[in-house]
Amino acid sequence: MFQQALKTASAFATIYPELNAEDKTVQKVGLNDVPEDIHHLILSELVDSSPSTLLSVSQSSKTLQDAALPYMYRHLKLHQAPKGSKELLAYETLLDKFRGAAAKDIARHVRNITVQDQVPSEDLILILEKIVAFGRLREFNWNTSTHIPEKVLDKLHSTWPDLEISATIVDRHKAQIEAHHQMDLRLLSSPLLTRLTCAVYDQGSSMGELSRSEWPKLSQALFPSSKLKNASLEGIVGDTQPKSMPRLHFWLGADFSKLEQLSIQNVGYTSYLWDEAHCRSLRDSMDLSCLQALDFGDRNPEAFFEAFTGHLPNLKSLRFGFTRNSSLLPVKGFIDSLSALESLRIDAAKAGLDELWPVINKHKDTLKTLVLGPTWGTYCSPEYIDRSLLKTVANTFPKVKRLGWQVPFTDVNDKRLLKVLSKMNLRKLDLYINIPDQASEYSEKLEGDAMSGSNNPPLKRAQSIASATRIAESISQKQKDPLEWLTLHISRTLYMDRCQPYMTHTAFQLRQKERPGADNEKYQVRGKMDWGWHSSPLLREELLFEED
Repeated sequence: MFQQALKTASAFATIYPELNAEDKTVQKVGLNDVPEDIHHLILSELVDSSPSTLLSVSQSSKTLQDAALPYMYRHLKLHQAPKGSKELLAYETLLDKFRGAAAKDIARHVRNITVQDQVPSEDLILILEKIVAFGRLREFNWNTSTHIPEKVLDKLHSTWPDLEISATIVDRHKAQIEAHHQMDLRLLSSPLLTRLTCAVYDQGSSMGELSRSEWPKLSQALFPSSKLKNASLEGIVGDTQPKSMPRLHFWLGADFSKLEQLSIQNVGYTSYLWDEAHCRSLRDSMDLSCLQALDFGDRNPEAFFEAFTGHLPNLKSLRFGFTRNSSLLPVKGFIDSLSALESLRIDAAKAGLDELWPVINKHKDTLKTLVLGPTWGTYCSPEYIDRSLLKTVANTFPKVKRLGWQVPFTDVNDKRLLKVLSKMNLRKLDLYINIPDQASEYSEKLEGDAMSGSNNPPLKRAQSIASATRIAESISQKQKDPLEWLTLHISRTLYMDRCQPYMTHTAFQLRQKERPGADNEKYQVRGKMDWGWHSSPLLREELLFEED
């Protein structure tokens, strides 16, 4: 953060003793007067941690503007903002600079481009041609459901053979052009594609049955010359493709030798079919020493764990969930075979925690993230992990900086709970709470009767944010360093006719702002705060919560 940059600046007296203020004849030194290498030390800290501060520093003088230029234009984020907005004005100003005499001074510093929403292809070509003439592009991120223009992709392929392309495509069903509802096969088959996050549409089926899905199409696009390092795939309901097994098709040939992160999640009635043969094919396609992160969402792929136990020497991050009637033995053996986990996330954790705790405890000295998601019992009743285990984590897991825990609604503001949490000096906290039928600061009282079922009152936005702010402040005030973010996962039990219960969920996140704005608010709020039927955030919202 900016404080780190100030610490760097405070090193002036050590590095340059002639500037020490002990000599009363020496005038105070401003940033303009310090050596150029100190400028770059400070600006390199700010480029990722505090872009707004970087902009402010660059506007303070001509000297600092020149020093900041390489950092300000290193990463371009392009999207067409609403008419009349400041964002649109900034976008048009940037294009004018690329058209004018300043193009060389800007283009030679660009290393990374991120495209969001719909950006005209002629604008992209203009920027790319200037970078071709004066600079060198290293990364190109396509974060939109719109198909990438053919001439843009051709320009990338022909100009930068070592470029890394990243694609994030999660809402194709919302694309304005109907043709873009289909997979962008040219982009997916690009030999430069190294990171992919996408939704795979699947009609849904019972485990082991054929279903209509896009998995064969995705396999056909990816496999010929895959350089993927990071694959994050989410199966969601809805597709009209021919029936097939809902999974990647290795009979097409596959090379996942560069894969470092693999995420395959399922939503609703979709299912990814893991069996021994499929897991063996996946294992044979990989360089097992490269894989560092696995994410299965709320599923427990027993066949995968059995096939890969003892084969992943460098795995650092794992996420999975306990499911009804699934066996714990495969995942227990798998976790036990790992040498030094740094991140562990378990959905429905209470269901199998007693059996798994000995192998989790094995990683207590290395875990930095421990998220134990909520568990639901009969009639949608929450099942809580004993508070004593939270104290154990606080006392014996010294490196945990991100924690996720399900707490009773009545304990949310409990001083004893907040004391235990603050003892850990957390940077990130996920709290899971289930609000009651009665009215609370989060929502109104449920109304209805046994025959018609209950209503579903919306979340009270302002009051919910105020409550989350109090929690964040209570913890931060007792810690050495404040929380960077708090994610509040809220659930509620609703009722159909004859009082049949079902669950609804929402989530939002408070993030510490780099600097309080004119409204003096300390936190930025992320998340729509709308009720939904999925216990975990969908991929599009999870990306919003997880991105830096």
